[in-house]
Amino acid sequence: MLAEAARILKPGARLATADGFLVKQARGVRKRMVDTITNGWALPCFPDLACFTEALESNGFADVQVEDLSWKMGPCALHGVPLLAYTLAKRWFSGEGMEPLEKAHLRSCALGILLGTQHSLFRYCMVTATRLSASGCHAGAAEAGSSRVDMSFAG
Repeated sequence: MLAEAARILKPGARLATADGFLVKQARGVRKRMVDTITNGWALPCFPDLACFTEALESNGFADVQVEDLSWKMGPCALHGVPLLAYTLAKRWFSGEGMEPLEKAHLRSCALGILLGTQHSLFRYCMVTATRLSASGCHAGAAEAGSSRVDMSFAG
């Protein structure tokens, strides 16, 4: 995907993506929690932040910047609580069962709130990067651009 983004973006263009990222490998109970969440998610796993930023650089991007949006996004995750309560009440009163995928999604919503509190493991970040020219320089720059990754997180 990043190679295709580099192919279609003009040199000097910025790429921006916002998603949940793992910042270290989950182990034990936290690994089971992450696996349960991803079983009900649209994608099979959360990307590793360090691997993602390295992949950007190896695919022709520089000036990679990471902004931690976790505390700004936290309130959005709370949609899982009323969704869970509504769906369970609706199914219980109607006597209808739930499809396996629906159960997995509801578990993901509930555990996603807990995962959001695990800041040493998971962060919701916006990652931006600049597409380099074919020569490896920023378009229009007088000197070669830095490929430094700014992983400092605004609090």
